[in-house]
Amino acid sequence: MEFNQTALLYAERDIYHPALQNGKAVPSPDFRLHINFIIE
Repeated sequence: MEFNQTALLYAERDIYHPALQNGKAVPSPDFRLHINFIIE
């Protein structure tokens, strides 16, 4: 599997957990997902 395919597969399967305040989800208007991969 190529690197791009692997990165996309991870992003599709990742589970988003919203920010919490007092146990309740709060809006995250500037949400960004940063993924760091290490090629061995």
